[in-house]
Amino acid sequence: MATQDGALVVGSSSTAGSNKLYVEGTTLLNGNVNVIGNESVSGAITMSDLLVSGIATITDDLNVRSGLLRVDSVTDTVFINSTNDLGKLSITTGDRSGIYSENNSATMAAVQATNISTVGGTGIYGYADQFGVWGVSLNGYGVLADASLTGIGGLYARGGNEKYGAVGRGLYGVVGLDNTEDVYNPVINGPDGTLAALFQGSVEIVPSSGGNADFTVDTNTFVVNSSTDGVGIGTTNPSVKLHVLGTDNQSAIYAQAGINSLLPDYSDPTHTVAGVYGEGGTVTYSVAGVGWNFGVYGKAGNPGTGKTAGILGMDFNGAVNSYAGFFDGDVKIDGQLSVVGPVEIGDILDVDGNIYGYGDLNLAGTGSDIIMTSADSDITLTGDISAGGDITYNGKLIMTGGLPAMEGGVAAECNVAPTYYAEGTMFVCYWCPSLTTQRIHAVMARLNGKWINIGYSKGALCGGDPYNPELPNMQP
Repeated sequence: MATQDGALVVGSSSTAGSNKLYVEGTTLLNGNVNVIGNESVSGAITMSDLLVSGIATITDDLNVRSGLLRVDSVTDTVFINSTNDLGKLSITTGDRSGIYSENNSATMAAVQATNISTVGGTGIYGYADQFGVWGVSLNGYGVLADASLTGIGGLYARGGNEKYGAVGRGLYGVVGLDNTEDVYNPVINGPDGTLAALFQGSVEIVPSSGGNADFTVDTNTFVVNSSTDGVGIGTTNPSVKLHVLGTDNQSAIYAQAGINSLLPDYSDPTHTVAGVYGEGGTVTYSVAGVGWNFGVYGKAGNPGTGKTAGILGMDFNGAVNSYAGFFDGDVKIDGQLSVVGPVEIGDILDVDGNIYGYGDLNLAGTGSDIIMTSADSDITLTGDISAGGDITYNGKLIMTGGLPAMEGGVAAECNVAPTYYAEGTMFVCYWCPSLTTQRIHAVMARLNGKWINIGYSKGALCGGDPYNPELPNMQP
């Protein structure tokens, strides 16, 4: 039906209203349809080609080429070659990108996804057998994750119980920067070699909601147990704050002090140059006089077929002022002390056991003492004893070096004596009354301010071979 105003009504007795063409019912258009102006379709329409130069309004569903483009008016969703109802826009492609977007903006993104939920959600969700999200950059970042405004974090990567949350690969697989670095023009100060991760700035590991903040390098190379605050090197289960388990045929710890060019003496850790500085704590044991606290503790191992020691000290190639051990204060030994070489004591040495020495014993201080607290303790020395203090013992003093021996001249009596002596000082004096008589060997003692001959023995003729008092058993 044609109206007087130039409108055409098909399949209905209704007027066309403001429309030039009004069709009621199913309409088949076989060929090209060119619409100049607005088109409004309230029912189903099927056509091969549609060209609209103005505005086309479809109030119901739209289906192009059997699902190539489909609009569902009930769920307000759009499908492009897809039947997956997973979002407002669902796209399924073959070996091509689902979405390709290109722009030439220095500030805006080619693709921007915004989630405005205040309780959670995702801006971009990528799911694939290989790469869920793939970003490529020529000069910047392939993927930029930014939470500089109010976000919790720039990137959240979550893996399963047996999967990885995030995997990075490159010169530095993962680079962490603090907020002082310009993220758009960072200056990376890493080494030349490749690294799995590089952190430029402070790094802190804090406990998770489960309480775990452990740190492990290669199973047992370096282990931090956050639950016990223990650090293990060579062990996965540190039993103390620092537990080092050494490898065979070498030292477990090597500590070498630097050069001392400023400190004339020693005191606290910041004013003592030492490879290792150990300081004992306070003993608060309930029983007085019971309980120990050591700055350094050494325990010998199983000697097996050799020898073992808890602590070993060595001097520097026998140099002067170089000591294998130095103790500033009282020394207590609960057991046997065996010394190979000279020993110098500047204070008190308290030994509950035996002392065996194969060198000289020098008590350098005027108040230096050796106290043998056990009734059957022995001191066995093969060298000389030079003491400025007392040697107190309840056992036996066994010396193969004897008393100091001094050679006098040709005189009726001994005419030599030590330059330093006190009451009770003793030495051996040997002299010749004449060149044709026997040599006299006398034990001289300082008594009442005088040197007294407390016993003597005659030896070989004075005109015979020279006498050497240091050779044992030279004289019968």
